[in-house]
Amino acid sequence: MNNNKIELLAPAGSFDTLKTAVNAGADAIYIGGSMFSARASATNFDNTQITEAIDYSHCRNVKIYVAINTLIKDEELKECIDYISFLNDIGADAIIVQDVGLVHLIRKIFPKLTLHFSTQSTISSIEDINALKNFDIQRVVLPREITIDEISQISKNCNLEIEAFIHGALCVSYSGKCLFSALNGGRSGNRGACAQVCRKKYLLEVDGKVINDKLSEYVLSPKDLNTSNSIDKIIQSGVTSLKIEGRMKRKEYIHVCVKSYRQLLDEYMKYGKISKQNIEDANYNLNRVFNRSFTNGYILNSQGSNIINNSYQKPIGQVIGQVIEYNKKNKKLKIKLSENVQKGDGLDIGENIGRIIKSDGKISDTASKNEIIYLDFIREIKKGQTIHRTYDYAYEKKLEEDQKITKKLPISAKITLKLNDNPTMTLKDDNIHIVQNIDFKIESSKNSPISDKTIIKQISKTDTFPFEIKNLEIEKSENIFIPVKILNELRRKALEKLYSEKINSFKRNHVNYNIDEFLIEKNNNYDKIKSDLFVFVYINSENQLNYIKPHINNIQSIIASDINLYKKIYEFYPDKAVYQLPSIIKQNDFINISNLKDSLNAPRIMFSSYSFMKDKSAYIANYHMNIYNSLSHKYYNSQNIYTVASLENIFANSDEYKYLNDKSKTIIPVYIYPHLMLSEFCPHKDELGKCIYDYKCKLPNTAIINEQGDRFLFEKFLNCKTSIIYEKPYFLNKSQIIKYIEQGYTNFMIELKNENKKSIDTIFSNIL
Repeated sequence: MNNNKIELLAPAGSFDTLKTAVNAGADAIYIGGSMFSARASATNFDNTQITEAIDYSHCRNVKIYVAINTLIKDEELKECIDYISFLNDIGADAIIVQDVGLVHLIRKIFPKLTLHFSTQSTISSIEDINALKNFDIQRVVLPREITIDEISQISKNCNLEIEAFIHGALCVSYSGKCLFSALNGGRSGNRGACAQVCRKKYLLEVDGKVINDKLSEYVLSPKDLNTSNSIDKIIQSGVTSLKIEGRMKRKEYIHVCVKSYRQLLDEYMKYGKISKQNIEDANYNLNRVFNRSFTNGYILNSQGSNIINNSYQKPIGQVIGQVIEYNKKNKKLKIKLSENVQKGDGLDIGENIGRIIKSDGKISDTASKNEIIYLDFIREIKKGQTIHRTYDYAYEKKLEEDQKITKKLPISAKITLKLNDNPTMTLKDDNIHIVQNIDFKIESSKNSPISDKTIIKQISKTDTFPFEIKNLEIEKSENIFIPVKILNELRRKALEKLYSEKINSFKRNHVNYNIDEFLIEKNNNYDKIKSDLFVFVYINSENQLNYIKPHINNIQSIIASDINLYKKIYEFYPDKAVYQLPSIIKQNDFINISNLKDSLNAPRIMFSSYSFMKDKSAYIANYHMNIYNSLSHKYYNSQNIYTVASLENIFANSDEYKYLNDKSKTIIPVYIYPHLMLSEFCPHKDELGKCIYDYKCKLPNTAIINEQGDRFLFEKFLNCKTSIIYEKPYFLNKSQIIKYIEQGYTNFMIELKNENKKSIDTIFSNIL
């Protein structure tokens, strides 16, 4: 038996789905407003609906977390803070954030507001958490790529709440580290408008040869996460909150997921174990709602082909049978059933079931498991093909009925009826205690005194209120009379008072602020344009170290991620050498990376994870830190750290840094090969995570090609993690660079891959 409270956290994209999640048994709900939410395509909540959602949930002791987990533009900062002020006032239980600049500002204005760092922040280690201590955060949402062993290490060594995903859609890239959508799909996943490029078909090329069939495979499309088989192990890892993904899903999905995990969690918390039957029931029901087939996910150590569904990127549904044959002449499809079916069921072959023809020729609306049936069908389906049910008519009707059962908060009541006094009613839950009376003198009655039975009947009617009277104490004089309508009025007024007290108990006092004091610097001493321009150059080979020599006076730093190349740079230019750390450093990687860094000669580092931003050698915060607005730049710059501007700003959105007067530590990338995705997935790993090429890693010779013919390369980094890179560089032309220079920017970044000396000279000439 486990006495620690574990939270079941559900998604909601609309007020309907929120009510469904509450009534199915969620302890907390995460939602997004109409702005600043990483699920911009969901229906989401306007301000009136958010208030209603918070009141509805709080009256049932359910918490509401509001996602503001997109990257925020400078021009949005004022509106965003006003929105957070509104959420603070109405009693949102927490705000989910990822933007460091915004968090820094929130802490100045709303120091007591509970903050959860989003999975978009890719907080992957104890060291990441320690580096963020000054933000006074209460919870971190771990990446979907974290394993239960790593969760255990983190939870044992930090005093923050830990939230982990247990069910729903997976991203092939680390959340918050994907630029593929913005730079190649035209919509920013980090701004809540993911173009779902991972759900598209690609050719897979190895050694220059295409090894899959004509764009027939979804090379990057993950299965959906389902941890119901091993939810006990996740609970034991020390998590605070079990998170279900799905703010864009239908309420039937929400109902089934929440109810299934609720039953599993409750059984474990009560008995310390979960029965095989409950697990089987949960899996059966979870398979009947939206899924792209299931994986145990990285959290339970699934790997390679166990993560990706090459055949489907949409829900596949439940297997209900197999095709025996198709009769072209009669246009009849013969099927052997493995599940019961009904008229109205939807099938993945593109039709709903109409009439069902039994083997004896009789027409029916239903058929049972193991029967052979015939369906009218106009298209030929191959013999042996598996048929999936994508819409279960009977199950959906049952779910509709289940969802009508609403959750009510159990309360205690006491009614006092004394002769010649006003009737009084007391109501209380765990936190609120109210007393209500009514202006009516209780009289004696010799002929028809009111009975306890009548009192219980009238007082127990809570109608539309979110309360249920579980314990009722009656204290009354003998032989008294009180009209039923007075009892009803007393009950109604008491419930209204309790409701009002309950929702108001979560609301906060308004905080007055002048946002301009935090955004606009009073001393504007940084507007002078410097004549000197500096280049930060990443090189990929020792030859390129020779090629850049003619430009060395204008080079501020020479960056390398290869340790031997870094040492060569340090040998010739110790004051310019910068070592680039891996873009993802998980808990199990941290010690090795830290030891490697310490073994170098007083290095300056370029980093992409929070764990090193407080390090004395921290020098450049790279673009995967998603430094999107002026406040984020200022936060790092104040610690004497250079910041690489967001690639989405530079190459996709062209958003200006309105409040960044001091540009002396801002780096504008002008020629770069962006790492569009960072992932634990390798297309050459089998279901056990073992490389199918035992003799030599093929990842450097691997590419994917989209429907437009664009070619993207794979690169391997730390412990077989992968990144996906467009084969061509992103670059600014000379006039675009001049525009930045005229705005006062003096630092520019070049990333080289296979460029020769002539190409490098041309690139430098556009800047200098």
